[in-house]
Amino acid sequence: MPSIVCQYCAKENHEDARECERCGALLPLEEAKPSVDLDADIAHCPSCSAVNTTSAEYCTACGTPMAVITRVLELVSHNERGPLETWRVYGIETQMVARAGELELLHTLQERTQSESETVFVSLRAATGLGKSRLLSEFQRSLDKQLGEALMLATECREVNNGAFHMFATWFKNRFYIAEREPAAVTRRKLNEAVEALLGKDRESDLERITTLLGHLMGLPGSSSGDDDEDVVEDGSAFDRRVFDAVADVLRADSARSPLVIVFEDLQFATNQSLRLLDYLQRNLHDAPILFILSWNPDELYADTILGGMSFDTDIELDLLTDEQVDGFVRQVLHKVEDLPTLLTDKIVESSHGNPLAVEEMLRLLISEGTIDTRQQTWSVDTNKIKRVKLPQTVEATVRARLEALSETEREILRMAACIGNSFWPDLLVCLWRLREDSRGSGPSAWRNDEAESLVEALLEGLERKDIIRHRDDSMLSEHDELFFKHRLERKTIYGGLDSHIKQRYHRVIAQWLDQHVPEEEQGKRAELIAGHFDNARSLERAAHRYIRAADWARHRYANRKAIELYTRGLSYLSDADIAHKLHAFNYLGGVHDMLGEFDQSLAYYRELLRYAWLLNDRNKAGVALNKIGRAYRNLSEFEDALECLDQALEHFQIADDLAGIASTLDDIGKVHWIRARYDEALKYYRAGLALRRKDENKRSIALSLNHIGSLHLQRGELRDAMIYFREALDLRRQVDDRQGVAESFNNLGILCMERGDYPQATTLFEEALEIVREIGYRALEGVVLNNLAETQLLRNIPTKTKQLLEEALEIAEESGEKRLIFDILRNLGASALKRLNRKEALEYMTEALLVAQDIDARTLIGIGHQSLADLHSKYIFDPDMGEDSMIDAERHYRRAIEILTEAGNEAQLGRCLSAYGHFLVEQGEVVQGKQKLEMAREIFKRLEIRKLWDATERVIGEL
Repeated sequence: MPSIVCQYCAKENHEDARECERCGALLPLEEAKPSVDLDADIAHCPSCSAVNTTSAEYCTACGTPMAVITRVLELVSHNERGPLETWRVYGIETQMVARAGELELLHTLQERTQSESETVFVSLRAATGLGKSRLLSEFQRSLDKQLGEALMLATECREVNNGAFHMFATWFKNRFYIAEREPAAVTRRKLNEAVEALLGKDRESDLERITTLLGHLMGLPGSSSGDDDEDVVEDGSAFDRRVFDAVADVLRADSARSPLVIVFEDLQFATNQSLRLLDYLQRNLHDAPILFILSWNPDELYADTILGGMSFDTDIELDLLTDEQVDGFVRQVLHKVEDLPTLLTDKIVESSHGNPLAVEEMLRLLISEGTIDTRQQTWSVDTNKIKRVKLPQTVEATVRARLEALSETEREILRMAACIGNSFWPDLLVCLWRLREDSRGSGPSAWRNDEAESLVEALLEGLERKDIIRHRDDSMLSEHDELFFKHRLERKTIYGGLDSHIKQRYHRVIAQWLDQHVPEEEQGKRAELIAGHFDNARSLERAAHRYIRAADWARHRYANRKAIELYTRGLSYLSDADIAHKLHAFNYLGGVHDMLGEFDQSLAYYRELLRYAWLLNDRNKAGVALNKIGRAYRNLSEFEDALECLDQALEHFQIADDLAGIASTLDDIGKVHWIRARYDEALKYYRAGLALRRKDENKRSIALSLNHIGSLHLQRGELRDAMIYFREALDLRRQVDDRQGVAESFNNLGILCMERGDYPQATTLFEEALEIVREIGYRALEGVVLNNLAETQLLRNIPTKTKQLLEEALEIAEESGEKRLIFDILRNLGASALKRLNRKEALEYMTEALLVAQDIDARTLIGIGHQSLADLHSKYIFDPDMGEDSMIDAERHYRRAIEILTEAGNEAQLGRCLSAYGHFLVEQGEVVQGKQKLEMAREIFKRLEIRKLWDATERVIGEL
């Protein structure tokens, strides 16, 4: 009778069979043509396919154990042969153990999303080997068997990501049947067709916009801009929100056709951008039948830090198996063994400690060393070996033992792969194999007859059949195939056992190979990966340069903590032979700390920058260092020290003829005077700086000067002038995608709206600013925005979250030591306490605020502090216990406030103070004097076009 011989285990199968009865391998579709006599006592090696006798324990060609456990991977296209069968132990499909409850819960949640048209987010967390992937596989299988409407698609997050939104990009490509290496034109066409099919003709106007935004998410060239009819490029945060909206629109439309189950595995490796998109969907996608399953390993480095604070609708945590469950699992896998010895199951139960991965690895180990013989239809167990065998006691030890059962050449290729990382490239392994051969005396003369490529290919194919490594569809390097370790634990175990000198040799070649093969446009994104290999190779100078390049890339994307980590690591490897890179790193490292409000730390780096500039007699760098030191002192409210450093910086820039440096320093000196309410002096410096910057035509710098001048006009109450400057600054910042600057502009425009009494618009602008500063980690501005948002809530009589916002802002301000901000927060905390009728607490906060203002000698703030205390005392003039004292204190503070604000020239605040004092006098019966103060306030509000305050004051005067 015709038969088909399995190419892996030499088992004869019936001609109609599609899978091998012994090992589960996919059989050829046509009748096999045996190359050897089928009647002979032969078996093929599972690694190299060499012919051996069935009695051989090890392959005579490569030394691989003949009785190995294999899970045969499909080595052809999935589309041609169907899905992979992942869960096999030498042809035996294992059953899922002890997860029935979790599986049922997933089904219940999926049915809930479908019946109630509700979006549900599930966390699935478990340590290595406890069965997250198996549970998800069984869930998918059961959904397929039910032939229901739900569609489930899974995507794996990776340690080294291809793009900011890699996990979402991969999911959409899988959903729309777009191959990973599809040409951009084909990808765009398929994307267009998919979006059109989902949204339909009734939303034709949205099709191009949504397709463009999804193309940006997928990294398609030419998809990063907004709508064609926009005059300027949006700030990054606004554009990201439009991308997020597009994702939500498409998912909502897709789930309306068939409910979705979206699985993201290994979420601990997701990028910050992907996590932000996920958070956005959690907050905004509620009414679509979608079940999100997010699996992650809490044992991975930083996993709990990154994901531990996330909120989910349901949290599933997988536990260890019980002894009974392990025993049942072993008996199910070894059901071909007759009279399975209890001693064997007991030893596995005792050693595996309830970890399913450990059980599987132990079974592989026992078969590979011949304790369990799988070469016949009925398997057998060597009872003598069982008595002697000592099983590993940890998962790591089990993995190590299994690896030891491989041939030496297989272990060697895995060592090389482990040095590359969890993911690796066969082309690079060929280079490492040649390095090995070179150390043995072979050289380039052997190139023509080089067998390295075919040998590496054969070894990898064998290791893939043994389920140690797998192919990856979306290679990080588009020109090279990529593989990865099935279990990161195996890679970690292999790498940990390598001698340091061997690691260094391999890492040296790996780093240089990656340096050559990573495209130039991706060098920044991959710089940390390359730096790590130079680091492990102990090529420290080259590692330092790559770390600093990676830090620059992180800084530009506002990954501030990552940038600090990389700059610091790079600096630790730099010697004084490379001062140029040190200057660069000190400058930008200090800048990142400034952004985070960590001014004491930034000062230390700027002083190092100044020291090296002095050593090199570099006037320009000295100017930069002194300018940054002056800014740090200014932020710490040490104004005299700030002005001294800024004056020195100006001198250095003038000697170096650096117009940009001169303009920047003039601007910074002006800001010191602005904070201290010396407005005429500040305006003089601001205008001089702006004039120089306009000559230089640097839009980002021009916008900064415009913003400062606008803030000065706003402080004076000249709202129309402030609006003109703020609008021009915002337009320029949007043009250059200055997210930090856009956040500052939104904040200032919010203050302007607050001054005009347009509190809803002010709230919107502050919330926009807050979203941006939190995304980019702009800690210094975050406290300012939180305070302004809280003040707006107070003015709108919405005190619900006011105190929480202010306490959060105060924590940030105290961390940075920014006293100007601390004053505002304390004053608002006092106002909040007054709203809650807590006079004692309000008095404490406002008195403390006045002391802070006096400490930094800011005249306007001192005036505002006196007015705040006067307002507080005026609330209690009719209190029988403190009325007389309150009247005296209120009068004293109002007069002092008016005197100081008049001197300072802050008309808007003076108008408010006159209005409050007028009300106070009227309430005491001094109507004539009160009306006089109110009329003075009305004239100021009218001149400054503060419409709401003008109208309110007009009504009060009319009533009098």
